[in-house]
Amino acid sequence: MQVKNTGLKIPKELQESSPVVNESQKLGKDDFMKLLIAEMTNQDPLDPKTNTESIAQMAQFSALEQGENLNKSFNSMLRFQTLNTLSSSAQMIGKYTKAQIDGEEIVGQIKSTHLENGQVFANVVDSENQEIKIPLEAIVALSKEKIEDKNKSESKKESLPEDIMKLS
Repeated sequence: MQVKNTGLKIPKELQESSPVVNESQKLGKDDFMKLLIAEMTNQDPLDPKTNTESIAQMAQFSALEQGENLNKSFNSMLRFQTLNTLSSSAQMIGKYTKAQIDGEEIVGQIKSTHLENGQVFANVVDSENQEIKIPLEAIVALSKEKIEDKNKSESKKESLPEDIMKLS
């Protein structure tokens, strides 16, 4: 198929061969503005765009810019909230906690907190002296006093008669 030249002047930077879609590049407001300027500069003077089309493109540009600004604000707010949570979690260090993860109850003392992939975790040492990484949202109880591990106390109760039998 042959394309007929309609007499449009296409800027050299738009004529150069480049991939149509590149994952690492996104069209932003600057690119949109360049396209708009190139289009207006190179439009056919005998068939100019209508005011309605120009206004619609400016509205699209404005919406794009507002969307980008809103996205930046949300990302900034999310970073601030995550850092605030990390800072607040430092007050939990040294306290005893109970957490629920996949139906399993974990009881222990919080030794430290850290940020990993945008999520705040508490490092908890359990009764067997094992360090377990727990997401903050899994914590269901927090105390200055040691929290009884129901799993450990139930296993002791079950094994108590056997221990007594061994002694006799």
